[in-house]
Amino acid sequence: MSLLHQESGSLTFSDGFCLLPKMNRDEIPSQPSRMAADMISLGSHPVHGGSLSVIGMLRADKLRTITLAVHTASHPFLIPSSRQRAFIFTALCMKDPCPDTKQNVKIDCPFGHILIFTDPHTGQTCARITYHRVAGKESANGAC
Repeated sequence: MSLLHQESGSLTFSDGFCLLPKMNRDEIPSQPSRMAADMISLGSHPVHGGSLSVIGMLRADKLRTITLAVHTASHPFLIPSSRQRAFIFTALCMKDPCPDTKQNVKIDCPFGHILIFTDPHTGQTCARITYHRVAGKESANGAC
């Protein structure tokens, strides 16, 4: 099962935790920890091969941006920066177009875009999913 539904932008983790584009704050399935005015921590959730920490950004009380950071990964043969980047791309079922240079990658999607970026000093890799297009009604494949 894929973490990201490519058409709708919904995210479904191995533990059943699910986020939909532009869902209302009160529809978010866990009790989010408020980090700042419109930033919420949604904890760490498992995906195949490890887990991801989830941070949500709200605008007008609707989920507009999700940032995924590697919490744990189980690829001991790779160095830490390669492990994180490879893990993020694998979790999203995408191929890294810049595995050697680790350049930032922006992927346009029907629901918005995904920005995957790696800090050149620490190797920390994150994926930021931004919802800015209205894809209409959720399909049965994209709904949680």
